[in-house]
Amino acid sequence: MIYSNNLDNKIYGTRVAMITEASKEIWYISKEAANQYYFIYATGDGKKSKVLSLIKNIVDVDVNNYESKYVGFVKLDLYTKKLFEPAIGEDYSYAYDVIVLDRKNQIVYSSNPSYNDIIQEQSFEELKQKGNYGKNTMIGTSTEEYYGLKLIFLFNNSQLDHKQQEIQNSILPVLVLVMLIIALTALFTRSFAKRVSRLIDKIKIAETGDLTINEEIKGSDEIAVLDKQFNQMLLKLDRLIKKNYVQQLENKESQVRNLQLQINPHFLYNTLETISSIAAVNGVFLICDLCEKLGENFRYSLGRNYGEFVTVEQELSHTQNYIYIQKTRFGNKFEAYYNVEPGLEKNLVLRFILQPIVENAIVHGLSVMEQTGTLEISIYQEDDYLMIKIADDGIGMSEEMVEEIRDHIETRGDEERKKQSIGIQNVNQRIKLTYGEEYGITIESGENKGSIFTICLPFMQ
Repeated sequence: MIYSNNLDNKIYGTRVAMITEASKEIWYISKEAANQYYFIYATGDGKKSKVLSLIKNIVDVDVNNYESKYVGFVKLDLYTKKLFEPAIGEDYSYAYDVIVLDRKNQIVYSSNPSYNDIIQEQSFEELKQKGNYGKNTMIGTSTEEYYGLKLIFLFNNSQLDHKQQEIQNSILPVLVLVMLIIALTALFTRSFAKRVSRLIDKIKIAETGDLTINEEIKGSDEIAVLDKQFNQMLLKLDRLIKKNYVQQLENKESQVRNLQLQINPHFLYNTLETISSIAAVNGVFLICDLCEKLGENFRYSLGRNYGEFVTVEQELSHTQNYIYIQKTRFGNKFEAYYNVEPGLEKNLVLRFILQPIVENAIVHGLSVMEQTGTLEISIYQEDDYLMIKIADDGIGMSEEMVEEIRDHIETRGDEERKKQSIGIQNVNQRIKLTYGEEYGITIESGENKGSIFTICLPFMQ
């Protein structure tokens, strides 16, 4: 409630009134009542309920003139029962009892009037030091210094005994449960340790080089998951080792073939120079051109001054020399066209991958035709791939033959098939070994419709 002392502007309401009205109320015993911080009084209802009133003065401060003026006060009423009433226990009775005293040791609130005589028998200071009352009651005390309130807490031992009995009754099931958990944990730990030991044994066997899969560790826990992943790792590792071994054998085989081709190359060059000189003396300049092209092909095929990778320009130049020789051989039975996307001349490709496919197109597709055929080589970029397309309008192949060649170029280790068409198969296998399985040669053909061989390579600059 707010009480105003401003007589010039009187105000009335449910929660506000003038100080003159306060004097008519039961709590306003004297003019000093409104000047105290707090006081306790009994209400005028039939119950005579105790009320704790807190008082706070309201002052208007004039900062300009350094003056203050008392304009009223705020009064907050708290029912002592609702403020100090102890908690209710499980049996709907107080879990403890409390007695509240004011500065004059008058009882402000008591949850159990049967304990009120305690104040007559002993002082608050004695109760504070003694700590118990009778045989069945323990005492705790506390003081609220600002308002001068003294609190006495009384705990009946019968409630403590009841709680103690409840605790004792609940301890046995808990102990049994704990022992059961310990036993199950010991069994699980023992089983888990055995499974870990089995996994360690498998790792030790793998360290010796034996990558064969032993018996799997069954289950659905972390050890079973680790064992499954470990087995998959061993399978992949075994396949990679075998694949690497095959690649090494094929590389050695290729090196042996290259060594065989390099037998006395100077003899071949000198012989071609001799033939070219005789042809020049006799005015047969076509033979001179053929010797020049053939000599360049020898040097390119044997790898002198070239590495494993060459530019598109170098590979295409070698292929043009080869096509010139074949056109001379077959009497211009076909025409060759080149379509290279600008800017791709310096891109890197594997050396010697075009000639075997061009040779297949000329020998098996164009040379047996009665009319003049066409050979077209296209090089272009498609996304992140470098595409090389060799297309002819020769006699083509049946669907069965196309499938046979597709199977053939993907086959490794078949010596009879290698003898039939080592060129295309060798190119395809070199591409896959160098770049990966997603690259290689694709074939499209039809009878009397020509053939298209497409080489897919990664875009390298």
